[in-house]
Amino acid sequence: MNRRTLPLVSQHELTSWPTKRLLGRLKALRKLEESPEFSDAEEGEWDESKGLFFKSDPRWKDAYKELKSILDSRENIPSGRADRMANIKASRR
Repeated sequence: MNRRTLPLVSQHELTSWPTKRLLGRLKALRKLEESPEFSDAEEGEWDESKGLFFKSDPRWKDAYKELKSILDSRENIPSGRADRMANIKASRR
């Protein structure tokens, strides 16, 4: 099976990415397997110098925290439904 490698990206580079791309990376980080022990991958099938393969890698936690901190600083635009609900609540006042 061909394993997907998630490349390491600097926090500086991540800040220049659009929110949609950041959310895609967040999804990719969450999709990584937990650890080599719980994976069906064989030893040598991954090269940790090329990026992230497992959530058990300490770099995964750092990458996740950096990404979440950048996303937390972005403006949150409510979805259409959330926006309608806010308008309904405001009109009832």
